[in-house]
Amino acid sequence: MNSRIILYLFSIPNEVIKPVNYLIKVLAVFIGCFFAVKGENGLIKGVIYGAIITIVSFLFFSLLSGSFSLDLNFLWDLLLGIAVGGISGIVAVNRKVNL
Repeated sequence: MNSRIILYLFSIPNEVIKPVNYLIKVLAVFIGCFFAVKGENGLIKGVIYGAIITIVSFLFFSLLSGSFSLDLNFLWDLLLGIAVGGISGIVAVNRKVNL
């Protein structure tokens, strides 16, 4: 479904899209790393998983849109994914109950 259709159907203001997009990215990376990281070295594993998730999602959505654009936005997304993945990995290995 095209994002313009969603904007039209739900009347979402343009200035809300970017923060909501980043929130979804942060939650996706955090939850993914939280459940994937086990054992030791949570920071390193989380950083690696965060980077992989960010790169794979970039490639997937680039294929869908038909254009690959390595720009500053991708760099920020990658840094965000690495940071959130690292934090999530630390939290995951230090949780009391294994899920």
